[in-house]
Amino acid sequence: MIGRDAALQFAAEHFPAAPEKLVELLGIDVRDSLATGADGWCLTWQGRSIIRLSNRLGVTQRRFTLAHEISHLILGIPAAFGETFEQMIASDREEEREVNELASALLMPHGELQRAFSDPPVVAAALKRFANLARVSQLSAALRVCNSIEALGLNNASVVSFAAEELRWQWSTTLTMSQATAFELLKNARVCHPHAFRDDFDDEQTVVASVLDNPFFGTATLFVQLLPRHLGENLSPDELRRRFEEEFVNPDPKFRATLQGIFGAFKPKCYGMTADAAVELFWEKNEQRLGSTVIGSEEGRLYVRRRISQFVL
Repeated sequence: MIGRDAALQFAAEHFPAAPEKLVELLGIDVRDSLATGADGWCLTWQGRSIIRLSNRLGVTQRRFTLAHEISHLILGIPAAFGETFEQMIASDREEEREVNELASALLMPHGELQRAFSDPPVVAAALKRFANLARVSQLSAALRVCNSIEALGLNNASVVSFAAEELRWQWSTTLTMSQATAFELLKNARVCHPHAFRDDFDDEQTVVASVLDNPFFGTATLFVQLLPRHLGENLSPDELRRRFEEEFVNPDPKFRATLQGIFGAFKPKCYGMTADAAVELFWEKNEQRLGSTVIGSEEGRLYVRRRISQFVL
């Protein structure tokens, strides 16, 4: 069986498909399970490792459960039979937290995390984009960021999970809050969405809260961070982009549709490129068409760079 450090290096080299590649490398037999009340489990028998995954799991839940069971095998921590996905991800048992931490790192390596969240504050749009890139749930992405606060320059962070307007659980290594505070932040974050909600915590720190709503399942994930005042008051790249669109793009539906078409056609062309190279290519193709519009202004060119930087993550 591969060691923890070697598995993390493998994950960095094979993002975002590390769990699937690892089972191939290690010869782990992955099978569907029809058992109820047990979304995933693993065992090693006669030198062979087997992982069973519920066939009722959605894609992102299945990938996290797969990474979770691989992590049990790597760490040598026996897996419990009869755990659901929700029980796995919300467990407060020390051994399960260790397994979840490795599973999250296999799905979302440290380097990818730093690349995606290099400019605090962290807002809902960035969490959604990273979740799509890593092929994980938005909740998993939020928990991974929450557990990496030191590396990302966040003073404190907390994830609060809601279902049917009830608080299910909250997780943080450093920041806890009352239910009343959590519901108040959820309400304010929804009012401000798609921008983040901000409030002074004290003379030196700012609370920044974003909400990830999932109306289809009736769930919501609240991501709360506590930042030094100078960082908390900054607008994130996503918020700067939206502010520019609200002021200069959205008032003209025809121009907005044209711009969306240009970016939509350009996005596939810049895969694998650096941001600088992609921006240069964009203007080579669109200077004549956009140079005399608001997009050709200094602020407009910054807007283009922000949008393209999100394409090349």
